[in-house]
Amino acid sequence: MLEILTFHHIPDYEQAIKEAHRVLKRNGSFVIMEIAAKSINPLHKFIKFQPAEFTKEQFIRKLEAAGLALTWSKGNVLLSLEAVKR
Repeated sequence: MLEILTFHHIPDYEQAIKEAHRVLKRNGSFVIMEIAAKSINPLHKFIKFQPAEFTKEQFIRKLEAAGLALTWSKGNVLLSLEAVKR
């Protein structure tokens, strides 16, 4: 499964991560490119650009809490990650 720059637009991104876990087959791979929203332009909060804000560490914890195992990650603002359903 592939996700590109979507989660920071979803207010309840935790539920979206749980749904990704639900539809993945066992050992299925979830490749993610995402923005760590707390790391970018602070003016965006005034124009309601990002309903969801998270750091890289918070996002990874949400993936793990949903039952996805992180296999690799790169970047701190523009995140590239892969998680696998165990």
